[in-house]
Amino acid sequence: PRDGAPAPDPAPLAAPSGADAAYLRYGSGTSDRTRGVVLTHAALADGLRGMQQRHRLDASDRVLHKAPASLGAAVWELLWPLTTGAAVVMAAQDVHRDAAALADAVRRTGATTLHVVPSVLANLVRDETAATACKGLRRVLCGGEALSAGLAARFRELCDVPVHHVYGPEETALDVTAWEHRTGAATVPIGRPVRNTGVHVLDGGLHTDRFVPCPFGPPGTRMYRTGDLARWNADGELEYVGRADRRVRIRGLWADPGEVEAVLTAHPGVAQAAVTAWSDGPGRPDRLVAHVVPATPGRLGAAGLDVDFSAGLDVTELRRFAGARLPEHLVPAAFVVLDSVPLTANGTLDRAALPEPQVARRPHRVARTPEERLLADAFTEVLGTARVGLDDDFFSLGGDSISAMRVVALARAGGLGLTARTVFECRTVAALAAVATPAGEPAPAAPAAT
Repeated sequence: PRDGAPAPDPAPLAAPSGADAAYLRYGSGTSDRTRGVVLTHAALADGLRGMQQRHRLDASDRVLHKAPASLGAAVWELLWPLTTGAAVVMAAQDVHRDAAALADAVRRTGATTLHVVPSVLANLVRDETAATACKGLRRVLCGGEALSAGLAARFRELCDVPVHHVYGPEETALDVTAWEHRTGAATVPIGRPVRNTGVHVLDGGLHTDRFVPCPFGPPGTRMYRTGDLARWNADGELEYVGRADRRVRIRGLWADPGEVEAVLTAHPGVAQAAVTAWSDGPGRPDRLVAHVVPATPGRLGAAGLDVDFSAGLDVTELRRFAGARLPEHLVPAAFVVLDSVPLTANGTLDRAALPEPQVARRPHRVARTPEERLLADAFTEVLGTARVGLDDDFFSLGGDSISAMRVVALARAGGLGLTARTVFECRTVAALAAVATPAGEPAPAAPAAT
């Protein structure tokens, strides 16, 4: 006041209720449009109680806080230890970009609890020196992307640290499902609903926005539609399949890259897989490409296989593995093997930075026999390419199941009997000419996929 009298005490703030906002975050939705997310005190407090109930931090625990403030993980990395008597230990926000730096932060701070996305865990596992430096951890929480069984098993083998797969959209404050990796598990589910959380797998009937009326609760109850595709397994656990909004149309057929990624990461030789739609020119994408990171060399058993990958990832075997589990149009036309995947500033997979696939051609061998010339001409007509050699891979050149059927029709019109499955398995002019039968005779059986 101008007269020099002391200012009155400000009115005390009312204690917040559970329905009041605890914080507001802005993030990008699947349409890349910025959206705001408001989390309430009740949701946050209940989520933290659930995490403590599952993992039991105590005063001897130290949680590594490294997530950018824009991520939900930053909230629990800070608040969970502070509400349980554990310590928060700080690391640089970009420490996830380098496996050695992350491992050094864990060792130097004495961290017992670490949260990473699978992309970062894969980089850590591929640097065994860095991975073994994490043996002091008591638990690793992994979420934000699909986690492969081979990757989780390899980390446990190197560090003897439990790996917990967690899942939850930003709108739910913290995790809504959780699952602890089990030795010998062939897949990594996203688990069962956590404390005070319900999860429903629905059909396509709810055509409204994100928050929809809940038919399973009292009037006025609402639920959040995530857009994720999932299924219940025989053990009553949810398995992540893919994203409804990532579906693409490849030459007239719908394809979900997430579904393909889930199959590829079930292979014991694959630590990570990123499947995207590509086109060699303007226009709609015309093929799926898989970028894969091999598991650390060694002998890993998963998905019913026991394969030695000490010599590296066998792409031909991986293609057969996918072909035995997916419709033909979902099997990637090309596989690109990477040492590691590119990461965004937040440590998640940067799909835009994935390298462009290169079509590898063997030395050009021209067709010699009438059968080879017929098939080479069929490849050329269907694919619209200038020339096709005996050893050029039909699907690496952009072929798919629809165009394979056109090759079959052209071959039959020229007097050769084939099936689309044979084209998928044999893939080159030379291989197809070797198994083709005269038209009218039973078509050749496709080689057995292993």
